[in-house]
Amino acid sequence: MVSAIFTINNLASPQTVTSGSTVTLRVTSVLGVSSVEWSFHGYYPTDVALPTIVRSGSPSGSVATFTAPADPDGFGVALGITCTVNNGKINGVVSSDCVSLGRLSIADDTGEIPIGFPGEQLESNGSSGWAGALNRALTAIRRQL
Repeated sequence: MVSAIFTINNLASPQTVTSGSTVTLRVTSVLGVSSVEWSFHGYYPTDVALPTIVRSGSPSGSVATFTAPADPDGFGVALGITCTVNNGKINGVVSSDCVSLGRLSIADDTGEIPIGFPGEQLESNGSSGWAGALNRALTAIRRQL
């Protein structure tokens, strides 16, 4: 079955890396896949310099790499990554199986990762999205008051 599911550095999304490290994206199965496109669908902070994604592999683009961007303000970086196979279609019909979303984070100066990025939905967690991280942060703040 055609699928756009992918790994980040050979592990399931979400993942955390350091600025300047090489990030490798890989479609987990190329069965029935004829084309692969990669893009960033969201990011935090808004002034982060988005890296250039370099495609390789067979089929073309099934493997991609980029250099993790620098953290411009010390508050961490979050990138939403989209993988689209076969132009989003199976046998000419649009299919959600042909699009997969992931998340890459770069920790802030204290080692914490950003809670989310504008437009993030379920990239941080397949069932609760970024809500769990936000709730934990708010609970910690309330306990200090």
